Amino acid sequence: MTRDRPAYGISLNQVDRFDSLIRIIVAQGDVLSSVDPRQLEADSVPALGDAIYDAGVALRTLMEQVGEQGL
Repeated sequence: MTRDRPAYGISLNQVDRFDSLIRIIVAQGDVLSSVDPRQLEADSVPALGDAIYDAGVALRTLMEQVGEQGL
């Protein structure tokens, strides 16, 4: 029997990292979307944006690693 689709593996550490990165992105996004901008310090928005960007890059890197891991 041959497989028509690729099979990938993911470790529990990678699952935990996915969860952590997604939670970071969601939490930072929640802050940006739910707070009155006048309540934020001037440096807060760029810092939140950097945190979201960094977590997104880390998530993309992790997804690429998983995509290269076969079972």
